[in-house]
Amino acid sequence: WNVELISGPNSIRAQAGRFEDRVTIVYADRTGGGLFAVNAGGHYGYLDEAHVYWEPDRAYTPGSWGYVGGKPSRTHHRIFGTNEDALYQAVREGMDRYRFDVPDGVYEVTLGFVEPATDPRVFSVAVNGTTMMTDLELYTATQRSVITEARSGTGIRIEFTATSGD
Repeated sequence: WNVELISGPNSIRAQAGRFEDRVTIVYADRTGGGLFAVNAGGHYGYLDEAHVYWEPDRAYTPGSWGYVGGKPSRTHHRIFGTNEDALYQAVREGMDRYRFDVPDGVYEVTLGFVEPATDPRVFSVAVNGTTMMTDLELYTATQRSVITEARSGTGIRIEFTATSGD
């Protein structure tokens, strides 16, 4: 089952007949700092080889984080260029942007990309108004990083502009 956790202690109980098990998971939304990872397009969390937990994708709500626009898509094919197939098999297509309402400060933003479609898409990416990549065309999984500054309470905005395709 997919269980949405709330910030703080979450008690989960499973029961089948006379058998029962319980666990308490203490969850903290990491938007406010530290390492934060998003499984874009994925309705599930993912724990990678480095033990980084990738949050399930969600729509943006003010004061938090999430995508604006687009639709999730999934493939079950092997993803070349990574050992993290399950992470790169979920994607968000045609989105306008991601927003992260984080405190003012300097952040490193790393984006992972893959092209699961047979018709390649070409697009550009800007982080907080500064173009990070222009006319990106993908053939294998790839990552790109940029240092950006959140200031005046605007957080981090990652914008996607299509040249061709979604």
